Amino acid sequence: MPEQTQKMTAVKEKIASGQQLKGESKLDEAIEQYNEALKIAPQNLAALNQLASVYEQQEKWSDAASCYQKVIAFKPDTARAYLQMGKALKQQNKLYAAVAAYQQAIELEPDLLKPFDYKQLGDMLLQLGTPENQAVQKNDAIAAYQKAVELKSDFPASVYVALGDACQDQQRYDEAVAAYSKAIEIKPDINAGVHQKLGDARLNQGYYDLAIASYRQAIQMKPEQASYHRLVGKAFEAKGSLEEAANSYQQAINLNPTASGLHRLMGDVMTKLGRSVEASQYYQRAESLKA
Repeated sequence: MPEQTQKMTAVKEKIASGQQLKGESKLDEAIEQYNEALKIAPQNLAALNQLASVYEQQEKWSDAASCYQKVIAFKPDTARAYLQMGKALKQQNKLYAAVAAYQQAIELEPDLLKPFDYKQLGDMLLQLGTPENQAVQKNDAIAAYQKAVELKSDFPASVYVALGDACQDQQRYDEAVAAYSKAIEIKPDINAGVHQKLGDARLNQGYYDLAIASYRQAIQMKPEQASYHRLVGKAFEAKGSLEEAANSYQQAINLNPTASGLHRLMGDVMTKLGRSVEASQYYQRAESLKA
């Protein structure tokens, strides 16, 4: 038998032995077999991929990433190797490199990534948050989340909230409203803060009555939260309904009487209503609370 054929046969036997040992959860012995195969054929992709998968099982993420880097070096167009390397890098909190690997996988094979992969990419992009690239990263995160929910619409409400937050931050209010509304649809008993965020997005759209409705839903869930009453007042004031704004600000003051900002807001509304004496009293109170 020619020497090259003997080598290939030995490699196949080592890989087969490694797979059997892996199946028996004898991971260290499996690693030995794969490494033996790689001593004979360093560029054998099957051995490298199998070795990487064992390292993943052992949570040896650096070793797994190293295997995938070798696969990529030998076959640069292997999208799956980029994706798996990205996952291993993420586990090491090497987020910049992980994001780059995910994005390269998408470029090579857009249909490879599963919904959860796109969700993880969105999470990582939001975690990066470098000031100089923040807008780009957040818009990339939005695209990743939107792809995730396009492929799998029944993600938990928290994913839609994260999408809504990113959209709101980028002043993409229509998309923020859609995301928050979907989160509430999925989880009707979601916390009051999500209703507040929906109200914020609607306020920024200029839909004052819808914003007020969302804020009031938050109040229904947490009536003791002064900030929700303040936001109702803000929406009424933006709408031009000053008496209603004053009523809401007063409710907020009743709940949090030492908040100087609330007294200042009341002073502003009283000024707009032409009630200068009351305005002066609220401004004085605001200043005394700040002292």
